[in-house]
Amino acid sequence: MVKYYTRTAPYKVLLILLFAGIVWAQPEIDLPASINLTINESEFSLSTGWIDSLVDDALSGKIHYKIIGAKRSERYILTNVQIPQILTLNEVLRQIIIYYSLIPAEMDREKEILNLYPYFSTPGEKSALTARYISEGYFKIELNLWETVPFPDQPIPEDKDIFNQILQTAFNGPQSLGDVSDTVFEKVAGNNHMTIGQVRSIYQNTVLWQIGSQIRSQTE
Repeated sequence: MVKYYTRTAPYKVLLILLFAGIVWAQPEIDLPASINLTINESEFSLSTGWIDSLVDDALSGKIHYKIIGAKRSERYILTNVQIPQILTLNEVLRQIIIYYSLIPAEMDREKEILNLYPYFSTPGEKSALTARYISEGYFKIELNLWETVPFPDQPIPEDKDIFNQILQTAFNGPQSLGDVSDTVFEKVAGNNHMTIGQVRSIYQNTVLWQIGSQIRSQTE
């Protein structure tokens, strides 16, 4: 049995970015008029609350993923994104729908294969989820493993200083769409008489705290 939600017309949300007094029109979030999700070949039941949260996220322009790479073939586009692991699985699923809803043409949505990784993972590892848009609001998702982590504590001043050193060191080195390289962590660790693991932990917790603070501010 297929569960749908319907409205008189699809939702179309125009994102507006306000920056330096200039208004930039962004692509529309065009939610399907009906949505069906299957996860590992099993139907995912969509409650009214789940749908309402999706619509609220779309209306608010809540996009919490970052694209870290893409590969194109004649038939498909394979896109890799990272998504913060402070999000629940339900929130991740809503982000998937928003991602596809930002692609304006139905044909282009059907060509897109989306691999999702938690922050700080790399495309060389097995993706946490793989998503496909089949057609007419039908999404097929393969879930390997998604573990939600607690919201980190606010970093102390010493950790903020280490974090800023990491950013400065990374900025002065080769740029990448992915994450900070081990070379950066090694350099900062050596300069501060710390282990690489300590520096990496400070970086990851601070990034997740920043993202989580931004997400929380959007809901207040």
